[in-house]
Amino acid sequence: VAAVFALGAPEGEIRHDGERYEVSKGRVTVKNTGRLAGSAFSILDGVRCLIADTEVPPPMAIHLASGAPARLLGLEKRKGTLKAGADADLVLFDKGMRVRMTMVGGEVLYGNHH
Repeated sequence: VAAVFALGAPEGEIRHDGERYEVSKGRVTVKNTGRLAGSAFSILDGVRCLIADTEVPPPMAIHLASGAPARLLGLEKRKGTLKAGADADLVLFDKGMRVRMTMVGGEVLYGNHH
């Protein structure tokens, strides 16, 4: 959790709360110790890597990235699932795993459905 501030950070050194960190290939380490501090990758970056680097099919990768966190937080009845009574928070991807549309509570917030 310490490296959440580094999400999307470019390669190189960054400072946060008086500490120096190094970002390299998405990996965030404490500059003076080399200790792993976290990742600069987003969940979507992780899903893309999982698909590209393994034989995990996209639907399973997406399920792992949404269903598992929902269960961990006790939100599995509302989040990370497509079923009646869930929140209707959706992301529509194209075949290249690019976001084409997002819905929150059933309302389109990005993209369109055409």
